[in-house]
Amino acid sequence: MAGTHGFGGQGLSDALTILGAAGIVIPAFARLKISPVIGFIIVGVIAGPFGLGAYTGTYPWLQAVTINDPGAIEPFAEFGIILLLFAIGLELSFKRLVAMRKSVFGIGAAELIGNATLIGAGLLAMGNSLNAAALLGLALAMSSTALVLPISGTNSPVGKAAFSMLLFEDLALVPLLFIFASLGGTGDLGQLLTVGWKAVLVIGVMLVAGRLLLPPLFAQAARTKSPELFQAVALLTVILASLATGGIGLSPIIGALIAGVLIAETDYRNEVEVITAPIRGLALGVFRTPAESAWPTAAAAAVGHLLPPAAPPAPDQPGMFSLVDPARVRRILTAAGFREVSLEPFDHMVQLAGRGGAAEAADFAMVFGPLTRVLPRLAQQQRDAVRRALEEFFAGHLTPEAVTLRATFWIVQARA
Repeated sequence: MAGTHGFGGQGLSDALTILGAAGIVIPAFARLKISPVIGFIIVGVIAGPFGLGAYTGTYPWLQAVTINDPGAIEPFAEFGIILLLFAIGLELSFKRLVAMRKSVFGIGAAELIGNATLIGAGLLAMGNSLNAAALLGLALAMSSTALVLPISGTNSPVGKAAFSMLLFEDLALVPLLFIFASLGGTGDLGQLLTVGWKAVLVIGVMLVAGRLLLPPLFAQAARTKSPELFQAVALLTVILASLATGGIGLSPIIGALIAGVLIAETDYRNEVEVITAPIRGLALGVFRTPAESAWPTAAAAAVGHLLPPAAPPAPDQPGMFSLVDPARVRRILTAAGFREVSLEPFDHMVQLAGRGGAAEAADFAMVFGPLTRVLPRLAQQQRDAVRRALEEFFAGHLTPEAVTLRATFWIVQARA
C-alpha cells in the first residue's frame, strides 16, 4: 500500500489483509484437502497490485482489503522462506547431505537441464531467438521452494527427490545469473569466479565456527533457563548465516539450511526445534463474534429495520463468522494435521474509508459485506433508503482521518 509501513496505519492494514485471507484460505482448503499454498497464491492475485489493488486510486476504500506495494511485505515473505529452510536443516545431518549428493547433482541437474531444454526447444520452435529461448527456458525451469516443499515435504520418496531438485537449483542460481548476463552481453567470468571462492571461504568458516562455537553458546543459553534467550540465539544464528551467504551473492536460504544442519549436529537440536516452532508454524486471523466486531456487522445492524427478516446463519455455514468458536477452530486444524493450536484475542480500529468520509463508507458497505446478499432482492427505492441510512450511521463514526470501526480477531497459531 501507499504510505508509511510501520506497525500502525497502512502497514497494519496490510497485516490484517494477510491474516484475514489466511483465516478464509487455510480452513477452506484444508476441508477440500488442497494445500493452502494454492489458496494464498489465488488470494495474492486477487488482492495484489495487479488485481483489486490496481483500483485503489479510483476506489480508495479498496485499500482496506488489498496490498498494492508488495515491496513493503517482501522482507517478511523472504524471512518465512529462510525459516522454512532452517526447519528443514534441523531435520538433516551432514551424513545425510553427503548421502544425497547423487540425488542433488543427478536428479537435480537432470530436472533443471531437461526442463530447460524442453521449454527452450518449444520457445525456439515458436520463433524466438536462440539466446531468448535459452534464457527463458532456464528461468522457467526453476521451481519455487516456498511452494513445493510445504506440499511435498522432505521425508517421503517424492519429498526427498523434490528437495534434491530444489537444493540443486539454489546452488545453481549464481552460475545461472552469470549465464543470463552473458546471453545479454554483460557477463563477467571474473565476477563468477570471485563469488565462487568467496562461497568456499564463507561456507568453510561457517562450518568450522559452527562446530566450535554453537555447542558452548547453546549450553550457556540453556543454563540461563530462559526460553527467550534460547530462541534469540537460534534466530541470531540463522539470520547471521543467511546474511553471510546473501552478502557474497549466494541465496540466503543456503545459509539458513547450513545453520539448521549445524544446530542439528549439536545436543540442542530438539530444544531449538520446539522453541522456534511457533514462528515456523501456522499464523492466521479469524473474526470473533459479530457482537464484538463492529467493522463487518454494525452497518448491517443499523439498517436492519429497512431489510426483510432473515434467519441467522447456521454456525457451520461458510462466511466471515464461521470460525468464531475457538473449539471449532481447534477441531478443524487438528483434523487437518496441525497441533499445539492456540488462540489469542486481538482488537484493532479499522479505517473503513478515507477522504470520501461517510459517503464512501456507505458505498463500500453496499458492495462488500453481509448486505450484498440482501440488496439485490430489494427495489431501487428501498436500496436508496438503505444507502441514506448507511451514510447517516457512518457519519457518527467519522474522525478527521477516516471512518473507523472496531474489529476483533482470534490470532491463531499452530504447528504443522
